[in-house]
Amino acid sequence: MPSTEDAKIKLNTIVEAFQSETFTQDIKYIFVSNGDKPFSRWSLGNRLITFKQGTVDARGFNQWKDVKRFVKKGSRAIYILSPRMQKIKEVNKDTNEETEKNICIGFNTLPVFRLEDTEGEPLPEYKPKDVPPLMDVAKKWNMNIRYDSTSPIATSALGYFSSKDNEIVLGVENPEVFFHELAHKAHSMIEPLAKNKDAINEAVAELSACVLASLYGYEVKGHTWQYIASYTKEKTPEAVGRLCLKVLSKVENVLTLIIEAKADNEKPLAAKVITA
Repeated sequence: MPSTEDAKIKLNTIVEAFQSETFTQDIKYIFVSNGDKPFSRWSLGNRLITFKQGTVDARGFNQWKDVKRFVKKGSRAIYILSPRMQKIKEVNKDTNEETEKNICIGFNTLPVFRLEDTEGEPLPEYKPKDVPPLMDVAKKWNMNIRYDSTSPIATSALGYFSSKDNEIVLGVENPEVFFHELAHKAHSMIEPLAKNKDAINEAVAELSACVLASLYGYEVKGHTWQYIASYTKEKTPEAVGRLCLKVLSKVENVLTLIIEAKADNEKPLAAKVITA
C-alpha cells in the first residue's frame, strides 16, 4: 500500500516536471454508457450533438416505447444525422473482378427524444465494471458514490463532489476522476472550500489525483497538466508550476488524510456504490 512518504516523493517529482515541460499525453475517459442503448452505437458526431443537448441517452419515439417509456406531451425532438447509403459497383483493375460496396452520398435528419423528456419505467441501472482503488476511504467517510451518465454531462463535468449531500457523482469510470472528487472531499475536511478560489480548489484536487493515480499505476500527467493550466492566465509550464507550488502544502495534507484513512482500514470495505 502506498505510504505518505511515497506520496511526497511522487508529488515533488510531478511538480518539478510540470515546471519545466508540457505534456501531450491525455487520459482516455470512458463515459458511463450502457452498450444496449442506441446512443452507444452512434457516430462520434451524433453523440456530440446529443451531449450539447444535455443528455447521453436519446432515442426515437418507438424505441422509447420498446423500453416502456413514453415521450412527455409537448416535448420537442432533437435531431441527429442518419447517413444515406448507396450501393455501387467497382472493378478491380488488376483482377477485373467486380465487387459491390456501400458509400455515403449524404445525410438525413432523424428526430430523437432525450431521456429527460420521457417518463415511464426506470431504465436498467448502470453498474461499473471495475471499482477504483480508495473506495473504502469514501466508505469510511460515509459517502455515497453514484454513477450517473446524465448529470455530469449536463453540468459539463466528468464528475462532481457535493459537500451538502456528502456524495460523489461520476460520469466516467476512470479512477483519476474518482481520485479528484475524493480529494475535494478530503480538502473540505481540512478547510472550507472557498467558492471564489476555484483555481486553488481545482489545483489541489487535480494534483492530488495525479499523485494518487501515479501511486496506483495509472498515467495521467498529460491530462493533469492541461487541467491545471486551464486555471492559469498564461497556460505555460511556469504558470502551472507556480500554481502547484502555491497549493503544495494543501496537497500534502490531502494526500496524508486519504492515505492514513486507507491505512486505518484493516480489511477492504465494499464501497457503497449507487448507480443511476
